Amino acid sequence: MSKNIIEVSNLSKEYKVFSKESSKVINLIFPSYRKNLTVIKALNKINFKVSAGEAVGIVGKNGSGKSTLLQILSGTIKQSSGDYKIDRNLFSLLELGTGFNYEYSAYDNVIINGLLYGKRKKEIKSKIPYIFDFAELLGYEKYPLKTFSSGMIIRLAFSIQLILEPKVIIIDEALSVGDIFFQQKSYNYIRNLVDNGASLMFVSHDMGLVKKLCNKALYLKHGDSVDFGDTDTVIEQYLNDDDIKEYNNMSLKPHGEIHNVYIKNNSNTNGYQINDDITITVIVNSIPNEENVISMNIKDATGTILTSINTLDLTDELLNSKKKNKFKLIMDLKLSLEAGSYTFDFFLGIKKGKNEAISITKKTLGPINIEWDYNLQTAPFLGKFGLPIKKRLNYINRPDEK
Repeated sequence: MSKNIIEVSNLSKEYKVFSKESSKVINLIFPSYRKNLTVIKALNKINFKVSAGEAVGIVGKNGSGKSTLLQILSGTIKQSSGDYKIDRNLFSLLELGTGFNYEYSAYDNVIINGLLYGKRKKEIKSKIPYIFDFAELLGYEKYPLKTFSSGMIIRLAFSIQLILEPKVIIIDEALSVGDIFFQQKSYNYIRNLVDNGASLMFVSHDMGLVKKLCNKALYLKHGDSVDFGDTDTVIEQYLNDDDIKEYNNMSLKPHGEIHNVYIKNNSNTNGYQINDDITITVIVNSIPNEENVISMNIKDATGTILTSINTLDLTDELLNSKKKNKFKLIMDLKLSLEAGSYTFDFFLGIKKGKNEAISITKKTLGPINIEWDYNLQTAPFLGKFGLPIKKRLNYINRPDEK
């Protein structure tokens, strides 16, 4: 049975916020004084265990307590109550570049950082060639950091902490450093550390990356632990937990709903390639006595909407119903998107105006992971997406004409 590298028991964190500065000062002298006090619960009795070789993704919306949990485990802030145990041979990537002296050379900064993490100087020196090679900074060892770009500094900081092979890796969105090639290399290196017994705590809004890196997930919501377990199960709950309902003071009885959304030719939504063809089926229970509209937004890992389509654009047919009937919408789609993780948001609403609709209910499909090895293959297009262009060539002056 694997040894538990991390054990968290009833871990809580509260922040005291006083509306008046004078009340804060009085509270420091008399802790029982609580006038003008608001207590914010960042974490509320969190419990979980992580064994050697397990990778845990922490998911949840902004403000759910993800970063607070990592800061406590890293030792940068103290919990309000509860307890935790963690192997102290850990590297925490919360703020890359912390602890650097920009007047010193990159070489000296590597030595200093290694010593701060408890490594012997001899061991650090033996790793230096690998660190600079991994960071793609060979030849820059003797340059002061003040001459480095921000991207070079981030790559160096990331490489220092990984190459020294910790038993616990704590990462808060740090895998977004560098270009896509550096990200791929970093992902593979972390995956190799975990395969060889390191444990990972990883916070990210990229659900595709969480699925790739982690075999377990912890879902936090408003400081509470909603679920902890299998990654796919937890992520599915997270993506479907907060259905948006916008009524705009409208009275709709009864409401319609999106019954199901699925990809016909690959229901697990994993492992697509650029330009793969997929068929999406949307099954809805319609809103009675209204002109129903189904919409789809495609979002990237940052939440940016890349495109949006709806049944007002796709067809002249409106989903009209006197009763609450069931409809099926089938869409054939080519994934002309660059490699990355995407979500497809589907909305059921009612038509208001010529090209407008008000959303009533939402369901999310994803993450949709599109993969491509840019080192081995030339991508079919450059940029975020490829346009469906038909090409024609006509000679104005033929080359054989004089």
